[in-house]
Amino acid sequence: MPELAALLRGAREDAGLSRQELAARTKIRVSTLEAMERGEFDRLPRGVFMRGFLRACARELNLDPEAVVASYSLETIVHPAPAPPLAQPDPLLAEPNAIRRYWRPLAAGVAFLLFVSFLARVRPDPASDAVVPRPVATTGVEAARNAKSSPTPRVASAPPRADGVEVAIRAARPLWLEATADGQQRVYRLMNAGERETIAARSEVRLRVGDAAAMQYSIDGRPGRPLGPSGAVRNVRITPANAKTFLP
Repeated sequence: MPELAALLRGAREDAGLSRQELAARTKIRVSTLEAMERGEFDRLPRGVFMRGFLRACARELNLDPEAVVASYSLETIVHPAPAPPLAQPDPLLAEPNAIRRYWRPLAAGVAFLLFVSFLARVRPDPASDAVVPRPVATTGVEAARNAKSSPTPRVASAPPRADGVEVAIRAARPLWLEATADGQQRVYRLMNAGERETIAARSEVRLRVGDAAAMQYSIDGRPGRPLGPSGAVRNVRITPANAKTFLP
């Protein structure tokens, strides 16, 4: 059962009302209330009619009408299919002068390979008076001098890793929240007033908030600025690089 349907049914039962009594107070048909409590919203009218039904029920059941409407919008939203990736153009065809840019490095590489191949084929002439040096054992002092005089190879350092980001959230009043950390879903529910969630990620935290004014949050222990007015739905992406933009 969807969370909104469970919330409506639980609030009605906590209020001690039957569906017939709630229908009499809200002027909504009993069959419509039954469908709402089963989460069968696709069988009901959409748009302003559905939002009117939800607000009427929320007022009678002591729920936040705007938070209930926002929860309905999140549960019934249709996510579009991802767009196909664009084909990467061939750099040699995309730029008219690309051949002129690349022919010199290619020619230099070919010449270097030919030179190495020529050296590999050369053999010492037996009639030559040249003396081939042999390896000579060195003492510890000489080895230390040779090591000191020879250049030390440089080792490429690994790229710095991100420290990650941690977002702590508190619901000031009933709040629908969907949260993912590095692409993995962490929260998908209706938070009651006073409840808390903490989401930590290596690269990014993505939030979908049903009521921007109802969410109080901090990033790495520092309080964040308000995300919007009451009832506003917000999509937020927080990374180690842009975390400061969410601070006052």
